[in-house]
Amino acid sequence: MGKSYYYTEEFRNISEEKVSYLIEKLYITKNLRILDFWFWNWSFAKWLRKIFWNSIIIDGIEIDKETIKYASKRYNNIFLKNLENEEIEAKLTNVYDIIVALDVFEHILYPLNVISKLYKLLKKGWIIYIQVPWYNPKIIWDDYTHIRWFTRNSLERLLKDWGFSIKEVGYVWWIPFWWKLWLSEKLKEKILSLPILWKFFRTWYYIIWKK
Repeated sequence: MGKSYYYTEEFRNISEEKVSYLIEKLYITKNLRILDFWFWNWSFAKWLRKIFWNSIIIDGIEIDKETIKYASKRYNNIFLKNLENEEIEAKLTNVYDIIVALDVFEHILYPLNVISKLYKLLKKGWIIYIQVPWYNPKIIWDDYTHIRWFTRNSLERLLKDWGFSIKEVGYVWWIPFWWKLWLSEKLKEKILSLPILWKFFRTWYYIIWKK
């Protein structure tokens, strides 16, 4: 049975509401070229295609041939490539307006190699959206495919080391009305570090741009 559940829509589903949120957050509009990096969750491309039809280009980079077989109809182009140890073609440098990496970097052994390639793929002045699990040991290690985790500081250093500027950092939480609280970011960071609250958090994100 191996990978059977891994390749189902149920396992890979992102809601239309989540994608609509990303469209607004990332200012996704017609005539953009978007890269879905390691698109295990191909429903992101499915909803983009439904909303924009053929008015945007959606490409994907993936390392798994089986995933590509299941997802091929959702993308304009798919590149079978491992950015940890493979170079990108010159024709792909500086071509993407937006790159999305949803729950990818916790699976990567050499993240600096990957972020350096994404930097080359991205157009100057445009953005990458990176989402990773919240640094809760249970969330991280309950998935045996995870090989690392990031704190806010460690991921920020990684991104800045390769020349990205930080546009926005945010958290995905399950605490009602948290977003309405008038607290400083420093105080929020201290509150979020309390283990008693970890059960409410699942992921956090960075929006970064290429100078």
